[in-house]
Amino acid sequence: MSSSQSPVLSPRDPRELHLPGGYGRGTFYVGERSPRLVRGSGFRVVDEGGRELIDLNNNFTVLVHGHAHPHVTEAAVAAARDGACFGMPTAAELDHAEELVARVPWVEQVRYANSGTEAVMLAVRIARASTARNRIVMLSPAYHGTADPVLPAPGAVRGVPEGTLADVVTVAPGDVDAVHAAFDAFGDDIAAVLLDLAPALGGCVPLDEAFVRAVDDLARAHGAFVIVDEIISFRHAIAGYAHDGYGLAPDLLVVGKVIGGGFPIGAVLGTEKSMRLLDPALPDGLQHGGTFTANPVSMQAGKVALEFYDHGAVERLNGLGRFARHRLDEVARSFGWHVRGVGSVFRIAPAENDSAERRRALWWAAYDHGVLLSASGVVCLSTPMDERVIEDVADRLQAGFETMEDRS
Repeated sequence: MSSSQSPVLSPRDPRELHLPGGYGRGTFYVGERSPRLVRGSGFRVVDEGGRELIDLNNNFTVLVHGHAHPHVTEAAVAAARDGACFGMPTAAELDHAEELVARVPWVEQVRYANSGTEAVMLAVRIARASTARNRIVMLSPAYHGTADPVLPAPGAVRGVPEGTLADVVTVAPGDVDAVHAAFDAFGDDIAAVLLDLAPALGGCVPLDEAFVRAVDDLARAHGAFVIVDEIISFRHAIAGYAHDGYGLAPDLLVVGKVIGGGFPIGAVLGTEKSMRLLDPALPDGLQHGGTFTANPVSMQAGKVALEFYDHGAVERLNGLGRFARHRLDEVARSFGWHVRGVGSVFRIAPAENDSAERRRALWWAAYDHGVLLSASGVVCLSTPMDERVIEDVADRLQAGFETMEDRS
């Protein structure tokens, strides 16, 4: 199939009426009916029309090893064969937790969840319970999932109760004065500061180190928790981006995506002191469950995925990310766009007049030329890729941008 053909869509399935807008997940939306994927292998996926695409979406940064990694798949199948989930603990959660604790020097304990959103919710609740305070300071724009307390970060406040909004203080990334003002006004009631060190909605650009240090100092001076959301950025460093990138040991570290091998997962990491309220034997401990939390499929597949994402793999993928950002930025700049990011995650966006409409136009143009992006422009690499794949992507994006200009 020629890479310049438009997507071949199957006839509209009447069952799409069972899904709001025809989608089972809102983040799939690309401005009009989306093609459906049928399989993936390595860095490639195939859609319902037989088109093969280079996958830079990787389920929104989850698939650090791409699709159907043989050892990860084998681990998942073996786990499912022995029983996909139980109402009792298994050794698999001990093995997975041991792997995480071994990677992050200051971490002593792990508690699992089913997604990044759930893990952020739990971290916020731990901070509030530990400090007996309510307010959370967070950056905006940023994204920490779809729970009510963190939706103000991306500005998605519709349907969020006013009482919840009153307990949230948002500040712009890098605005130290605003953080000082927040603590001056509400210091005695701030439970935590929630940070994403390279927020995707902020263009995947790392936060200034002096700003992060100032926020950390302020929070600790006022007895507030520091929560770092590394659901995306944990892939940037063997011990996490907070530790290796900033020398930071937050009270709680929230991770997900790459630690699950492509299966549902989230986790909160911390010291015994910061995690102690999760001990179910305590009379005043926090209630926490989740029917599929720490299920053996996610645990075993995730452990294998982490084992194959060792120091050498992390450094190699980060190096490929530097090459990709430079090469793709060369292409994008000639069309008024740019590429910004860190490690193996970056964002392709208009340098000026950024809008969802323009980013969706690029999504379709890239799709027409055999590259799968995300509608937000945030994309990532996977370990099966090499520089030849990046050069191929660059050529295809060049053609995609030219297609956009021809259509305008």
